[in-house]
Amino acid sequence: MPFPGVLPVGPNHRRPRPNQAGGAVVFAAQRLCWVELVERTLHVSPRPVSIYRLALMELGYQLRAQLPKSFAALAEVEVVLFEHLATVRIPDRIVVPVELAQENPARNRASDLVLAVEVVSPGSGRTYRVLKFAEYAEAGIPN
Repeated sequence: MPFPGVLPVGPNHRRPRPNQAGGAVVFAAQRLCWVELVERTLHVSPRPVSIYRLALMELGYQLRAQLPKSFAALAEVEVVLFEHLATVRIPDRIVVPVELAQENPARNRASDLVLAVEVVSPGSGRTYRVLKFAEYAEAGIPN
């Protein structure tokens, strides 16, 4: 049984309404900052600045132009890394089979990802270069 704060993944589970899974406060906070669940603890980070967003946009264009048609690049998608540890990350970009993207799941399993990409910004280097890299590798995600 997954941790109560982690909702099931799969094609039949869609994004919760604001009164489910954490309430309106978490959903309102997500507009102002990044919120990830790391070993049953909410981690909050400020939203990215303009130059970071520009890099993300360019990365999205490059991925779309270079990926085979059987894959899709997605932005800001929740990925359940470890259900037993209640860890849900939001990579900057992920690559999944296009069939999975078309199912539009609320969150993806780590095993469904072909690639996870993080753009490193000033002040988050250790989290991105060490912690997330190790988590993604442990979960079996190429990064």
